[in-house]
Amino acid sequence: MSDSYRVVCVEKDKHIDAVGTSATAASTADRRWTVAEARREIEEGARFYAVSPTTGEHADVELFEDTIRTNPDEVTDNNLDDLRACAWN
Repeated sequence: MSDSYRVVCVEKDKHIDAVGTSATAASTADRRWTVAEARREIEEGARFYAVSPTTGEHADVELFEDTIRTNPDEVTDNNLDDLRACAWN
C-alpha cells in the first residue's frame, strides 16, 4: 500500500515552491516537501491530496509540466493555489 499525504498549506511565489502535509490535523503542517520531493514521491506511487473545508471533497495532487497541481474539479477551495500559506516555526 502506498503512502498518503494530506496537503494543508503551500509555499509559493508565482508558482508552488513547496507544500506542507499533516498526518494529524488540517491546521498544522508537520512536514515540508519541495516540489521536486513531492513529484518524486508521486512518481513512486504516493498519494498527495487536498481537502475542501466546505464540502469535504478530496482533490488529488498530480504532476503537471515541471510542477504539481490538484486535479481540476468543480470545487475550488481544495485547489493547491487556494490553500493557506505555510508558516514554519
